Amino acid sequence: MPTRNISAHLKYYIEDNKDGMARGSNIRLLFNSAAPNNYVNGIQLAGNSVVIQTKGSYFVYSNILFLTNNYKRCELLAEKVWKHVVKLIRASLGTVEDLLLAYHTCCNECERERTTSYTAGIFNLNVNDSLYVEVTSEGIRFEPTFSYFGLTLMEAPPLNDVHM
Repeated sequence: MPTRNISAHLKYYIEDNKDGMARGSNIRLLFNSAAPNNYVNGIQLAGNSVVIQTKGSYFVYSNILFLTNNYKRCELLAEKVWKHVVKLIRASLGTVEDLLLAYHTCCNECERERTTSYTAGIFNLNVNDSLYVEVTSEGIRFEPTFSYFGLTLMEAPPLNDVHM
C-alpha cells in the first residue's frame, strides 16, 4: 500500500442534540460523515473512532469552537474548566491513554465568549490503534462548523515493517 496521502479530516457533532449543547461530562464526540469537506484516505472509520491501517508517525490535530450556554457569565456556569482530549486506544496493549489534552478556563469578563481549543502533535501509531475525542463541558455549546479532527501520515517505516 502506498504511504502517501494517508490522512483524514472530519467534522464533529454531538449525538441527539439539536441545540449543540453538551450535557454531562466525558462526552465522546461523533464524526459527521455527511459534512462537506470531510475526507478519509487509508484510514478506517469505526463508529466514533479512526483506526490506523499503516504504522508510522502521524500528525494528529483536533479543534473545538465553543461558546457558553446562553452567553452566561463564567460565575453562572456549573463548570469553570473545560477539557478537550484526544484519546488513543493501543490495540496491542488494550490500553486507553490521553494522547493530546487541552484545558480552557472560562472568563468572568467575557459575556459572549467564543473560544477555540486546538491541540496537535506528532505520534508513532501502530496498525489497529484507534483515536477518538472527548470533551468535558456541562453548559458549553459546540459549533460543528468549526470543530474538527484530522491526522496525516508523516513518515512510514520501511515496507517490510509497515503492517506490524
